[in-house]
Amino acid sequence: IDVMPAFLLACVILAALPGPATALFLHRSVRDGRAAGLAAVVGNEIGIFGWTIAGGAGLSMLLVANRALSLALHVVGAVVLIWLGISAWRHAKLPADADVALPPRGRTPASAFRASLLSIAANPKAAAFGIVVVPQFLPSSGPVLPTLLVLAVIQLVLDTTWCAGV
Repeated sequence: IDVMPAFLLACVILAALPGPATALFLHRSVRDGRAAGLAAVVGNEIGIFGWTIAGGAGLSMLLVANRALSLALHVVGAVVLIWLGISAWRHAKLPADADVALPPRGRTPASAFRASLLSIAANPKAAAFGIVVVPQFLPSSGPVLPTLLVLAVIQLVLDTTWCAGV
């Protein structure tokens, strides 16, 4: 309970700082509509929840112990973010056909969800928060898993509220 104000502040700061995830769900909302934007938010939130659980479960210790794994995570994350950026740039040049009832390939809520989930998996801000920040709020003794789940749900609610509001 004593760590809750600091944790809430950290969650709000993480949610409010723009990054690749924010750009992605805004892009999908503007280009493909509300359903695609909200699908991108859902993909983002699943990824954030996953990073939080992974960090609390000890991924940070594994990355500290294995330098090659840590470097590989950084390289893969950078490649994914670059690929998503190039893909968005390439598809932005394609004209939208207003006479077609179905959205063009890559403009559906399902594709927005997949792109967002992939983006958050490679997002260094989300990874750093889950791997570095969250473990600091876990108790050194006592029920770690229930505490981790409560903190992850709190972060999920705050971040979802912010992202959906944007």
